[in-house]
Order: sequence, then structure tokens, then C-alpha cells
Amino acid sequence: SEVDSYRAEVSATRSIIQTMESTHRQQLFQMREEFAMEEQTLSNTNKSLELELSKTKAELEKENIELLEELRSSEEIQLIEIRELQEEMQQREEAHSEDIRKMVLALENATEDTGRDKLWAEIKDLRSRNEELVMAHEKEMREMKESLHEGHKNKHGRATTRSLPNGGHPPKRKKRKKTIVKIISRMKKRSPRD
Repeated sequence: SEVDSYRAEVSATRSIIQTMESTHRQQLFQMREEFAMEEQTLSNTNKSLELELSKTKAELEKENIELLEELRSSEEIQLIEIRELQEEMQQREEAHSEDIRKMVLALENATEDTGRDKLWAEIKDLRSRNEELVMAHEKEMREMKESLHEGHKNKHGRATTRSLPNGGHPPKRKKRKKTIVKIISRMKKRSPRD
């Protein structure tokens, strides 16, 4: 009859719907499991990356500290060398100036018979060598300071002279040269022309 046919059709439809719901629940459960696994994998990956990043940061900080210490040590060595060079320049200049002073005094007291011409030639030669020595030392000072400036640029992005002795300027030379020049000029009037 039509009623039995309708009931059979409803029963079949209900069975199909139940099957679809069961399949859907299984698929949903499977998707949730897969999502949970992916989430766990992603979490593990993030932890691994964070650990690696932390390790890399620690290594970089250690390297940076070592580089800064190496640079600081290099700067200290250069500063010591600059100070030593300044002292050496000052000592040599004083020694040469003293030699010239003694020769000028000897020249003032010399006569033609005691070798005034020879003394005068020695004074000129000594003055020339003194100037060459000072120029060579000043050039070496400039090169060392330029090298030190480069170190500061690499460290700070700009050069600075605050850490240099005397603010990065060459040492002030004592004003004894003018007195010697005056004495020599005075003696020139009494000496043979070159």
C-alpha cells in the first residue's frame, strides 16, 4: 500500500541521514586529531626555533664582547705607543736642542784657528737632521692616530679624539728654538757666508 511504501521510503531516508551523520562525525573527529597534531608540531617547531634563536643571540653577544675587548686592547696598545712616541720625540728634540746650544756656545767662543767653519757646518747638519727626525716622527704619529680613528669609527660609527693624549693634538714643543735661532742668526753675522 501507499502507507507502507511511504514508511519504507522514510526509513531508507533516515538510514541514509544517519550514515551521513556518522561519516561526518568521523571526518570531524579525524580533522580535529590532525589539527591537534599539526598544532603540536607547530608548537614544537616554535620552541626549537626559540631555543636556536636564544643560542644564536648568546653566541653573538659573546662574540661582540670579545671583539670589543680586542678593540679596546688594541686601542690601549696604540695609545701607549703614541705616548711613548711623544716622549721619545720630546727627548730627542731636547737632546738635539741641547747639542745645538752647546755648539752655538762653542761657536761664540771659537776662533778661526779652532775650526769655526767646521763647527758652523756641524750645527747646520745637526739642525737639518733634527728637522727630518721631527717630520718623520710627526708622520708616524699621524698614521697611528688615523689608525686609531678608524678603530673608533668601526666601534662607534664616528671618529673621536677624546681618548687620545692631549685631545688628539701633537705635544706642544717648548719655545727654545727661537732663542737658538736668534743666537745662530747673531753668530751668522760674525761667521763666513755659506
